Amino acid sequence: RAMTRENVDLGIKVVTLAVALFGVGKYFLDQAAAGRVERKSRALDFVAAYAGDDLVATRVALYDFWRNHSEFVGFAQADGVSERAYGMFVRAALAEPEQSQPLQEALFRLANFYEQVGYCRASELCDAAILDRYFCGRIRAEWVAYAPFFARMGAATGYAEFGQAIGEYAAQCSAS
Repeated sequence: RAMTRENVDLGIKVVTLAVALFGVGKYFLDQAAAGRVERKSRALDFVAAYAGDDLVATRVALYDFWRNHSEFVGFAQADGVSERAYGMFVRAALAEPEQSQPLQEALFRLANFYEQVGYCRASELCDAAILDRYFCGRIRAEWVAYAPFFARMGAATGYAEFGQAIGEYAAQCSAS
């Protein structure tokens, strides 16, 4: 009888331990799943923000800038443009503060947004695959177009790193 009781007690302890281990394992799996959902949600929030009023207005301001410089755009598309010539264009575009203010404000908003996206991606708080699928092509094209503007604005403000997070993201992301 004592042996049976010990066996029953041992059996109950083993079952209880197994249930506890299963519960702990399930807890960690649930936490991991919740983390994935949160990362996806944060990434989708950035996608939604890109379509929001503020960034649409930003893109419209940038579109207006290029529309107002359509001769340069046509020349650049037809014949290409050297880095030196593009640099001269950027200097001229930013030379008059009153005329370039809408452009600079739009570039500041764009840089700020992409720095937030890049930080979220790099810190693994956001789902990198979602961000890359949506933003990689856009950020690469915008980096090519606006890197000289960011450099010039950074030099003018003494913040040489201005916009550089965009270039880092553009270099790291992989278009899917």
